[in-house]
Amino acid sequence: MRQTRTRLGMRRLSALVNPDHDRYYTLAILGFMLLAMVAGGLAWRGGHTSWLAMLGAWSAPAIAILATRGRRLLATPVIDEVLVEDGDLLLKRGEESDRAPLENIAMVEAQRRSNLVTLELDPPCVFGDRVHFITRRGAARDIGAELRQRIAEARRHA
Repeated sequence: MRQTRTRLGMRRLSALVNPDHDRYYTLAILGFMLLAMVAGGLAWRGGHTSWLAMLGAWSAPAIAILATRGRRLLATPVIDEVLVEDGDLLLKRGEESDRAPLENIAMVEAQRRSNLVTLELDPPCVFGDRVHFITRRGAARDIGAELRQRIAEARRHA
């Protein structure tokens, strides 16, 4: 796993891409696919078997995949930046930031095929009791495992 270092002793867990950009890309692609499906359906209905009709037919599975991915990204507010430093997580969204001790993390959920990590905090931080952040592509499981290991170490030393 590639290490992303920032300031002294801090390690970035979140992706460098702003989560809002990922949301906008997902919405734009979903919009284009819906437009292609509607245009293809109209062409098919008119009796034309053109490339536009085929594009409309093939866009349906892509819409289902994007809708599932988009639901995760659009339904929950996502933390912009997550850094781990010694026994704390530094969480930032816009200009607002908060520190959460690792031993306050009750649950880490990192899906196998997703780049979204969910943390359940007890007690909650300023962002609530559940925070979500986006990792580099394919790194969510590794970051989830690393966080679980760091949490166990922090609880042993607390």
